[in-house]
Amino acid sequence: MVQSIGPAMDFIADFAQLPSQTQTPEHSLARQIELPTASSYEFIQKVAQAFQDHGGQLICGARVEKLLLDDQKQVQGVQALGKNISYDLFATTVVLAAGGHGANQKMRGPESQGLNYYGPLTSTSDAYSFNRPLNLATHNLDWYKIYPHGVEVEPGVAKLTTYASKKATDLGDNLRQPSGANGSLTNLMFMPLYAALSCKSPIGAPIF
Repeated sequence: MVQSIGPAMDFIADFAQLPSQTQTPEHSLARQIELPTASSYEFIQKVAQAFQDHGGQLICGARVEKLLLDDQKQVQGVQALGKNISYDLFATTVVLAAGGHGANQKMRGPESQGLNYYGPLTSTSDAYSFNRPLNLATHNLDWYKIYPHGVEVEPGVAKLTTYASKKATDLGDNLRQPSGANGSLTNLMFMPLYAALSCKSPIGAPIF
């Protein structure tokens, strides 16, 4: 992953004609794509348009529910359900971009106690459910990326303040929680880091 993330960022930036990458406080290289609206919606719109411009087809309003396997448990595609319609989509390669597991409290270990989760609330461990029939091994589920600052918006859930404090950290400031804080500021936040499914089992198509 360490060796692949740079070329992957360069590819998507060129593929969707995104702005030049920038550097954020916690990064040693310019690997952050910043768009004018600072919105993930704008990013998705640009990448989706580029995908269609290259001949891709988007199916909206359909949720992937499971992998399609043959009798030898070889991955053949996915099944998606929309409103009054079911799709069986077959492919030679399946990219499983179903998010992580941080928003699923049942999958968090005791080492995460006292930490507020700041990642996407859509990271509900769907990928692990999809892959259960393959009997793949999990590893690194207890690895987390920790930030020392943020704002708790509800019990156990925080919002990252890296960008809000970027000008201060660019000037060399550090961030401290004031004494007597009422808990609205959180000392530590986490997001699962590099949690993965082992793909050593024989499968017909790679799953990323």
